[in-house]
Amino acid sequence: MRMTTCSIFAGSTMLLLALLSGCTTVLPGTSVPADPIPDPPAVGTCLALPTSDLEEMTKLIERVPCDDPAYTGQVYATPDLTALGDDPLSTYDRADVEGAIGSACDEPVLDAFLGAEPVETPFVQTTFFTATDNQWALGARWAYCAVTYGAETVRPAPGVMQGAFTRRPAADYRTCLVLEGFVRVPCSQSHDAEYTGVVINFGPNPLNPLEDPELLPEALATCLAAFDAYVPQPPDPLLDYSLTQPPASEYDPAVGVDVTCAVYYQDMLPRSTSVRD
Repeated sequence: MRMTTCSIFAGSTMLLLALLSGCTTVLPGTSVPADPIPDPPAVGTCLALPTSDLEEMTKLIERVPCDDPAYTGQVYATPDLTALGDDPLSTYDRADVEGAIGSACDEPVLDAFLGAEPVETPFVQTTFFTATDNQWALGARWAYCAVTYGAETVRPAPGVMQGAFTRRPAADYRTCLVLEGFVRVPCSQSHDAEYTGVVINFGPNPLNPLEDPELLPEALATCLAAFDAYVPQPPDPLLDYSLTQPPASEYDPAVGVDVTCAVYYQDMLPRSTSVRD
């Protein structure tokens, strides 16, 4: 699907886009050949996560050195699950464990691990695993939260994710957009726009926000504030901000829509860097 231009407003170069809706220090990992120990992997341990079955909580994940080509994820928190009690893990569902984890693995914790600021949209996903059944039986009462590289699929990480945003350039870890097909890519790949870390949810509404005379100004003001917070000041005069959301033909009034704020270059030439680097 190609870009849909909804409108051009007088006095602004803003583009309203349609969207279908991330030299390093090597930290050694620890190889775990079996399942005999109750200890959690340390924060910073690198992992070779599979590309599937990431919802299986008790799956034993291989720990690898951080310079291993199989490195796709890293432990960023090890919450305590003592509150769950002593029943076998098989008696708990994923929601039970998420409740016990609470805020121990939330976005501020992840941002601190990555060295990212709240306005950034890391090109990553998160998941968690518990101790295995054998480890739980030995007294383990922990989970570990892992950050995986890739916005939609797990892929090999280009470098150590811990502290990635404190190094420059950090374009490998920020999320950008290719308009042709509306694909999310790391900002180090050729792209047309870059996310500014703000998503607006208007909830159910009879009108699409881009056609609503009350909601549209609010969305534009929010995205302008996101632009000012995200882009180094003074901004490059070629930079402008945009709204991205599903095309109007797919709008469901009963659900509403998420409007995402992005930044783009007015010349619309593809870039392979982040505006923050």
